[in-house]
Amino acid sequence: MKIITWNCNGAFRKKVHALDDLKADICIIQECENPAESTLHFRSWATNYLWVGTSRHKGIGIFARPEIQLTKLDWADEGLQSFLPCRVNDAFDLVAVWTKYANSPNFRYIGQLWKYLQLHGQERQVSQRSLQET
Repeated sequence: MKIITWNCNGAFRKKVHALDDLKADICIIQECENPAESTLHFRSWATNYLWVGTSRHKGIGIFARPEIQLTKLDWADEGLQSFLPCRVNDAFDLVAVWTKYANSPNFRYIGQLWKYLQLHGQERQVSQRSLQET
């Protein structure tokens, strides 16, 4: 499975063609707009996706080929922004991340990721043990 990530710096609807030759199974795109509130061309390209953001213009999206199942996971974020956890094909968990300042003076950029990992480290260890036992 080929997974790529790209901080497109906005206006992703105008840049989606840049991904065509990469033939990725999953694309994680930071700073993209919400496809549901964008152009017809972008909506037709983004047929299988998850997206979160603080405005319709900037968020993080996970875009997958139509045959790939994405299931959003309801993991606590304690106010942290731009983390999008999902389950892929009922096989593995994927966390899309866009680290940024996010109005959090105590947890900037890498601190945001560190705090998120602290929130979910224990449950991930339990989940991994369960997988190993099966």
